Amino acid sequence: MFRDAVRLLIFWMLLASSAEAGMSREAEYKIKAVMLYKMANFVKWPESEKQTLDICTLGGDPFGQALQDIVGARVKNRVIRVQALIDVEASEVCDVVFITRSKAKPVLAILQQLSLRPILTVSDQAEFARQGGMVNLIIVANKIRFEVNRHAAKQAGLSFYAQFLSLSILVNTPSE
Repeated sequence: MFRDAVRLLIFWMLLASSAEAGMSREAEYKIKAVMLYKMANFVKWPESEKQTLDICTLGGDPFGQALQDIVGARVKNRVIRVQALIDVEASEVCDVVFITRSKAKPVLAILQQLSLRPILTVSDQAEFARQGGMVNLIIVANKIRFEVNRHAAKQAGLSFYAQFLSLSILVNTPSE
């Protein structure tokens, strides 16, 4: 309980100082990489024998070295690994898929392919969570915030801890 409170405090401090006016793209994606790592601690994952938590990027790589810096960190006794995907069909090992803005395939088609598997879908594309993605990283008042679609997460067998949801903007898909 105390550890969760400390994690939440650190997470909140990261959010509070996240996106200063004029932040460079490199700095923005360093923060987003740390957010992916921290966010994974606030997801209720299905039981798994996997020893790793695989964070995958689909599309171009806006993170540079930032994601490599979290490789080896632990999330609930699972070691983080990172890999770039060529296409969504290669996502079977992924626990988290970050869909980059440069991905040419329509987001709706990608989300449809991932929707029934316990894969946390994250992006920073406009309307991502409203289209059925689980978490959208957006900038509001010069800070990085979360739009969260709980319905999409529930369909995939995932849910979020209340501490994370309290920091989030909750959205619905058009069908809700």
